[in-house]
Formats: sequence, structure tokens, C-alpha cells
Amino acid sequence: MSAITAPTVLIIDDSPMIRKLVRMARGCEGFTVVEAEGGHSALELVSERAPDLVLQDMILPDISGTDLVRRLRAVPACAKIPILALSGFASMLSVAENRLLGFTDVLSKPIEPSRLVATVRAHLSL
Repeated sequence: MSAITAPTVLIIDDSPMIRKLVRMARGCEGFTVVEAEGGHSALELVSERAPDLVLQDMILPDISGTDLVRRLRAVPACAKIPILALSGFASMLSVAENRLLGFTDVLSKPIEPSRLVATVRAHLSL
């Protein structure tokens, strides 16, 4: 009998509170969480192991959110995975603009835990 591997979610956010929220959701939903505080460390992580889904803050200390999503999409293993933007300014961009940038979906901050879990589950087809 083979073991079922839990989906991996990469959270890229410089806020310890947001990363903690995602870790707490993991406990309830059974996905593995990998954390990065910035864009450069996230790019290193995806070069080692591709996640099944990315939750990415739009404002990071070392790289812009739009630049990071383009660079993630250029990694072959990340070309087709869901990349969800986390933003306090989500309403500034339309759904079409976000898709052009490379995002699959956008979650507005502050994030309601139930909405976070529901959105991650939907994109991971859990």
C-alpha cells in the first residue's frame, strides 16, 4: 500500500502572523506548508521542490510581487500551479489584470481563515 503525499503549499509573506495563519489552516486541512519570508528565498525553495500551490504576498521586502510571480511562472514546475496573490490592495486590480500578471486568484487581507481554507481547498481540488 502506497502512502498518499499531502499537497504542499508555499506561503511567501514577510508577516509572521500570515504565515502562522496558514500553518494553523494546515493542521485542519492536511496540507504541508513551506514558508519563505521573501521572494529570493521562495525562488530557492521552488528550485529544490515545486509546491502544489503558492500563496504570495504582493509586497515583499526584496522583490516586487509582480516580478516574483513572473519569475515563479518561468520555473517549469511552477508554470501551471495555482499562484494566489495576498494583498491588502486586491481591489486595485481586476481579475483580468491579475491573470495577465500570472496569478490564479487573489485573496484580500485581512484574510478570513475560513475563506483561506476554502480557496486553498478549491485550488488543490481537495
